[in-house]
Amino acid sequence: MQFYRETRDRFPNILAETDKVHLKTWDLDDEDAYMWFHSLADMFNANMRESARLDDAGAVFDYMRDQFMIGCGEVRNCIDVSFVENLYWEVSPDRARPYWARMPDLLKKLYLGFHSKPPC
Repeated sequence: MQFYRETRDRFPNILAETDKVHLKTWDLDDEDAYMWFHSLADMFNANMRESARLDDAGAVFDYMRDQFMIGCGEVRNCIDVSFVENLYWEVSPDRARPYWARMPDLLKKLYLGFHSKPPC
């Protein structure tokens, strides 16, 4: 999946951390690319629980919004289902609040479409 490779290339500063989470369950190949975005969400969730890396999350959120707006159905589905739906898992409202405030409205709409309420 081209989107997977481009995302990995664009964010080298979070790649090792995301890959570490991902390799607990999956391989690093195109066949498991969809699940890598779930691992990306899991990595951010761990950082939210520790109140870390808001700057990286913001850059990824903006990128995901942009890719959702220009991407094909496969990319949009990946962003919505694999990434956005898995954000804020087991993150306290206080820790989620700054990330939610930084999240673009388009991604908030996707999140609310699945979860029906904000994480904070």
